[in-house]
Amino acid sequence: MGLVFDLAELINAGLGVVGGEGATSIRERINDASLRRAISKAFSTVLDNHDDILISSRQKRKLAKDDLLVRWLCQDPKQRGECPIDAEILDGLDTDTNNKLLVELHEAFIEAICPRLSTAEQLSLRTLLKIDRELLSTHSELGDVKAIVEAIWRERQNQRPEPLSQIAGSRPLLSADFVARDEMAALKSALGDGGQATLCALKGMRGVGKSWLASAYAKECEKERWSFVGWINAGSREQAITEMAKIAALLGQSEQDDPPDIAASRLVTWLNQTGTDGVKDKLLVFDNVERRADLEDLIPTSPGTRVLVTTTHQEATFGTAVDVSAYSTEEAVEYLVNATGLSDRVDAGKVAKELGNLPVALTQAAAVIRNRGYTFEQYLDRLKQAVLDEVVKPFGDYPYAANVALWLAFTTVVETCGKGNPAVGRAALGVMEVLSLLAESGVPRNWLYAVGENEDAAREAVGDLVESSVLIESEDKSIVSLHRLMGRVVREDDPSEHRAGEAVQYSARVLAAVDVDLIGDYMGRRSAITSLGAQLVAIHEQQHSKALVDSKEFLATVHRVASVAIEHEDPFTTIALADYQTDLMRVLGADHPDTLTSRHNLAAAYESAGDVGKAIRLFEETLADKLRVLGADHPDTLTSRNNLAGAYRSAGDVGKAIPLHEQTLADRVRVLGADHPDTLTSRNNLAFAYQSAGDVGKAIPLYEETLADCVRVLGADHPTTLTLRSNLAGAFRLAGDIPETDQRIT
Repeated sequence: MGLVFDLAELINAGLGVVGGEGATSIRERINDASLRRAISKAFSTVLDNHDDILISSRQKRKLAKDDLLVRWLCQDPKQRGECPIDAEILDGLDTDTNNKLLVELHEAFIEAICPRLSTAEQLSLRTLLKIDRELLSTHSELGDVKAIVEAIWRERQNQRPEPLSQIAGSRPLLSADFVARDEMAALKSALGDGGQATLCALKGMRGVGKSWLASAYAKECEKERWSFVGWINAGSREQAITEMAKIAALLGQSEQDDPPDIAASRLVTWLNQTGTDGVKDKLLVFDNVERRADLEDLIPTSPGTRVLVTTTHQEATFGTAVDVSAYSTEEAVEYLVNATGLSDRVDAGKVAKELGNLPVALTQAAAVIRNRGYTFEQYLDRLKQAVLDEVVKPFGDYPYAANVALWLAFTTVVETCGKGNPAVGRAALGVMEVLSLLAESGVPRNWLYAVGENEDAAREAVGDLVESSVLIESEDKSIVSLHRLMGRVVREDDPSEHRAGEAVQYSARVLAAVDVDLIGDYMGRRSAITSLGAQLVAIHEQQHSKALVDSKEFLATVHRVASVAIEHEDPFTTIALADYQTDLMRVLGADHPDTLTSRHNLAAAYESAGDVGKAIRLFEETLADKLRVLGADHPDTLTSRNNLAGAYRSAGDVGKAIPLHEQTLADRVRVLGADHPDTLTSRNNLAFAYQSAGDVGKAIPLYEETLADCVRVLGADHPTTLTLRSNLAGAFRLAGDIPETDQRIT
């Protein structure tokens, strides 16, 4: 019967090789009516493309809809009888063509069901589907599905050379005065030198230097030429997945059209698989994890990969926990002496004691001492004189002086940045205000050049803030962030309505200035869209960013990013922004054009991602609202009706799709005119719906008429014209009218 395997068996084999818990029951999912229609449609495409199968188009359509074929593919191979394809059909094909047909049907079957599968199941299936049929044939004598998958996987891995050393992600930059921590020995012991994977959480209150310690460990791994060192900012699950997807693309482990979760899974798969080939010493760091659930399915388990997690939450601890507290007195003194260039270790010890040896406070203290030219004793006097404004609340269990140190650093840097050029000072304050509201993981440095009165002032301000240690700079200098405690100081220093409004205004301006269309290459635009989407998701999760989420200007950016993502075939970014629908309705109103369009875009994203059920519900709601708000003849209403009809067709419900396409075409002819591009698109869509219903007698004349009009109105090379020509050719093939096809579609 050829190289066709049971679907559940194939999934289990793939998961067993690439890493996973095993497949859930696949056969139970086949009873879904919309899925059955999708499978039939996929089968039709395969059969239509086989001109060597000498049966009529009607017989092919009947075969594609035959439940027996679907059930045969779902059945346990041990219980299978003969393939339900008519024996005469198979007998008329040579062995290679027979095998090819059955494999193509099976692949079409898997592609149809993939949107209903879990991420892990999709990963294993889509990985296997990219295997050349020659490889299947080469290993077919092994018989056992898992043996075949393992052999193919090994062959694929051997074709991809292992990099000597791969460093990925934005590891926090260590300052020249970084002091080695006593906890490093415990960390190395926890992760182990024997190659066993150990999950280790550096837990503790904020500001104790967990990320710096993790960065120092990662830097040692880089110096020792570990084959892979990756750094993931994991403040949320969405952010972790986005960054892992970028690394997967960098390593060549993901496909261009992979959604972020699939790409992240491919990275995990690669890290798991490469540990079994003798190549060890890989490190993956997840920084600032909030919840254990955020890393579900993202943790590699290969003996060759060590995983390090930093967190402040006990429930987010993985593996061996290493408690990280403040510096020891000796470490704190060493840091202050190195960071300030002062040699008085006794007075340095007094400053350290006053600040509770807290690393983040010591960093800011050193910056103020350098900027002001203070001695340690003078800084202590200044620290004791300063009194927190009533609105700046002390942070948890931190010493009062540590709170004052952060506030003093903030006020000092605002003053010093503006000394030579007031515009730089204003830009510096604006930059800090922006970073206090945007994602705590930071933003690309160049985004901040939109803050202030001109780009030069903003550039200088960012540089001064980095130099003053108020901003944290990534290793590659492309990302800057504000420590979350300093962010709180910035937000609380002046909670006036004017200052809060200024912060929101600057933040909205920064995000609005990121113009994806100005990026030259397609993949660059896709990457920018993903970064913007991750930023917006993180902002929505931050309670302190609520004022920004309430801003109409900011929500306009959310709407723009969701729309641009759809245009660039990235439905997953649009879906990730679904929670903003409630905010759009609350702030703009349920009937606002942006609210309606955003819901329409979300529906289109669900359809593109394979969740047609959700798409149809949203399209129906949006159409009802547009009819009520805009009227039946508004172009946006007509577009919504057209897309709802398309979703019905995608779900296999041509009974609903065709009347709606017919109505939309009639209305577009009346409202827009017969030659309007949208009208021509409607004609094509209606013809395709007829074709999907098997009525090529109606489809072909409509295709021919529309193609002629498209050539006349849009030109022979317009994308719509090319699509129509392709669809017409497909309709001719369905009708069995092959000899005349070339002549009649030109």
